Amino acid sequence: MSTCRSPTNSFDRDDGALPELDKSFRDIPVIRQDWHESWAFLRETLQDLESRGVDPLKAVQGLLYVKGLEEDGASLDTASVEHFDNHLGTNYVPTPNERTQLRAFCSTGLQRLAALNAERARHVQHVWRTNSRRHALEELLSPYLALISPARTMPPEILQEIFLACLPTRHNPIMQSTQAPLLLGRVCSLWRKISISTPELWAPIHIVIPRGGTPWAQHEDSELHEVYCRGLREWMSRTGDHLPISISICAPLSLAIPQAFLDELLPYRHRWHVVYIVHAGPVQSTTLNPDEVPMLKSLEIHHTGWQDTGGLQFRGAPPILTSLTLKYVNGHIAIPTYQWDHLTTLCVETQSSFFLLSFTEAMELLSQCRRLQVCCLKFPYEQEAEGTAPTPDTTPNRITLSSLHSFELVAMLTSDATFNIAAVMNLLILPSLRTLKVQGAIPPNLAGVPDELSDMMLALDSLIKRSGCALETLKISQPVGDVGFFLQCLDRVPHLAELIIDQKQTTFRDLRLGIDPAPLLLALAERVESNSSHKTHHRREHHQLRYVPRLRRISLIYCDPTEKHHTLIAGLLHPRVRSGVLRSATISLKHPLASGTLGRLRSDGIVVGEPPVRETNAHALPVRDAEQRWEGIPVEEREVHGPGGRISG
Repeated sequence: MSTCRSPTNSFDRDDGALPELDKSFRDIPVIRQDWHESWAFLRETLQDLESRGVDPLKAVQGLLYVKGLEEDGASLDTASVEHFDNHLGTNYVPTPNERTQLRAFCSTGLQRLAALNAERARHVQHVWRTNSRRHALEELLSPYLALISPARTMPPEILQEIFLACLPTRHNPIMQSTQAPLLLGRVCSLWRKISISTPELWAPIHIVIPRGGTPWAQHEDSELHEVYCRGLREWMSRTGDHLPISISICAPLSLAIPQAFLDELLPYRHRWHVVYIVHAGPVQSTTLNPDEVPMLKSLEIHHTGWQDTGGLQFRGAPPILTSLTLKYVNGHIAIPTYQWDHLTTLCVETQSSFFLLSFTEAMELLSQCRRLQVCCLKFPYEQEAEGTAPTPDTTPNRITLSSLHSFELVAMLTSDATFNIAAVMNLLILPSLRTLKVQGAIPPNLAGVPDELSDMMLALDSLIKRSGCALETLKISQPVGDVGFFLQCLDRVPHLAELIIDQKQTTFRDLRLGIDPAPLLLALAERVESNSSHKTHHRREHHQLRYVPRLRRISLIYCDPTEKHHTLIAGLLHPRVRSGVLRSATISLKHPLASGTLGRLRSDGIVVGEPPVRETNAHALPVRDAEQRWEGIPVEEREVHGPGGRISG
């Protein structure tokens, strides 16, 4: 009588109950099985398994499986059926005599299996009875245990702190019973009393203008708005009398903000602290005096429609306003020209008209922001915006913003435009600048290349030279001008850590529009001999990169108007990656890479985005038109970003 053979590779069964051992652990008997003698042996065994990358639980299950084979398989005479081994797992049909032999062999095992099944059934029945008794006892004790739960004896001050920690961190609380703070008041009467008496829970609020029926069913919307206004009135009544209030209000799609909602918020204007508004339709004009909003620190308004709009306006500067963001599609409204000496953050953006300001008036307004730290200016995409283009007689004096460390500028490339990019940069002196993002724009319906283009690169180099700043991040979108000036600019910022060059729009319009990337790519790979006197160093250490040697992140977008630039891109990236300084490189290409170059780049950890392939009946063609956005993830749901994070509209 021979015993049943153990499997060679742990256990190769897949019955859902016994997980496989790691392939690197091939022989179960090598596991030390003397751990029952001492806890120290058990600890050493577990550590040994972990060092081999084997899950201890799976290893123990494997041991139990092998031990079960040894115990229950000992009664089986495997020698009598060894001649069937070659037929196992095949379609072989045994003869009548062979079937008699197989039945005799399996009968003993089937009897043992039936006994194990019966034993398992007894255990399952016992577990079921135990669970039933346990559930019944839990239901009996549950209400009594609730009476002595720690939450009942917790001081209200502690509960208030816990409630405050339940508020969302990415956006203001929403008027929904499934989220804090409304959800907290639905637990019990005590929690409701505590939540209502905690004004800090209600001081922030996010309001989404609801749409009840179809766009033409205005009466349904009016009824729903009335219900929401009653809820808003109750919410605001719980904010107390002194706390600053943070308000974000969003009218999705083409909706306007009904005046009824503003009427509920205006009585609390003396406590407005952060106000964030997104809407598309016209809003009734509301003009406030500075002393009516003494706590207003941040104001952000996004108007996404083309209609003329009113909205909030001020007769003077709110006393502590430090952050102002105005993003309008149609900027045909007046912006107050009062003193903005408290502002530290300013973002002004429009696509049509610049708030009825000429170039000189807009620059004079900027000159008043002496404490500005973050600034974003996106001027209209028009050849002739409101006002006139600057002339030598009307150009303001240079503007020095000593504290500005982050600056983003979008302006026209054509030199005769009212707001052209070179004219803006030539007026600025920014000694503390660390992050600079510059994007040139041309009229959307302009055919071909404009006759007169501003030398964007010259203006950029002059700005860096004049400011003497230690720039760390530089992003250039749609660059035009002399590449030599751009290289001079890079030579002035040796500590630059991030460089982004985006030529996507220029290459779509005309290959002649934009800088030739070849000299730039060659220069970024250029090396110069180091002045180091240590001759024992390896030869390649005596050479260092000439431009921006400390660059840690680089992004090149459509810097390949022809396929010859791929070799240049690979040539500038490999030395920087091998030196260990460059940590991140993202390349988005207009032309597909050769497989060898693509594999070489990706082997260095460089993210390469190639144009998509459109399948046709004949062969695959790369998509080259401007309407196909192949890079990134398409946005299917509009979202707006309010104070503190993302707010779904």
